[in-house]
Amino acid sequence: MLNNAISLFPSVSVLFCAFLSAAIPWAISRINRSLHQAGDPSWKKDGRSISRSEDAPIGETSVDHSSK
Repeated sequence: MLNNAISLFPSVSVLFCAFLSAAIPWAISRINRSLHQAGDPSWKKDGRSISRSEDAPIGETSVDHSSK
């Protein structure tokens, strides 16, 4: 019974690769965040986050400037 349960678990290499598939992107995002905090100019650090929409041309953002 115990042998059947143990045989259902994935191998060590599969578990290690699964760990790496989460750890590598997490580490890259942490490094990217720290590089941005250290290297972004002051005008980009004002706390506002404007994301570019997928269909906006380069240089335009998803902020609506129209007055209604």
